[in-house]
Amino acid sequence: MSSTLRNLLFSLVLVIGVAAQDAGQRERLQKMATDLNLTDAQKEQLLPILQEEGAKLKELRADTSLDRRSRAQKMREIQQSFQTKINPILDEEQRKKWEKMREEARDEMKKNRGKRNR
Repeated sequence: MSSTLRNLLFSLVLVIGVAAQDAGQRERLQKMATDLNLTDAQKEQLLPILQEEGAKLKELRADTSLDRRSRAQKMREIQQSFQTKINPILDEEQRKKWEKMREEARDEMKKNRGKRNR
């Protein structure tokens, strides 16, 4: 395979990957918008934050040098950073609802983790 063709294929895969990731973040934003009744201005502010978080999480998943504990710590740091950035964008009612949604998601993950360990 020529280097030009190989570079073209690599570029295509990269573009497809970025587009898929962006679509995932836009889908997540749409769910948040619906659940939290976000304004257009809030959605506009949140999208780059979601995209940044998605990129960091993707990078973390690709890092094979980390052990499980280190990966979990990094994930918590990314999530905390995300939370710190979105809190000022949400109003009080939205923050309360967002926290409830996060709590329900954590409970669901714990429940599913228990099923896997049986």
